[in-house]
Amino acid sequence: MRTWRVIKWKRRPAHVRAWVPLDCPCGYEAECPASVEAPIQAVVGMGIVFAAGYKPPRNWLPDTIQCRKCGRIYE
Repeated sequence: MRTWRVIKWKRRPAHVRAWVPLDCPCGYEAECPASVEAPIQAVVGMGIVFAAGYKPPRNWLPDTIQCRKCGRIYE
């Protein structure tokens, strides 16, 4: 499994409960760890669409991740 590099994750959970597929504009497709499973309707590039009315918790995804291919950092 290809993954994103986690640089910073405040209030990181004890266990990763889910993986979210994210696509960097450079073409790198990989999984990002998540603290909870969420009702995701679609993932387009770095954008995530949730089911109507759902608001994920603050620590749902890492605060800062880095693409392992191009080195771009997302916060």
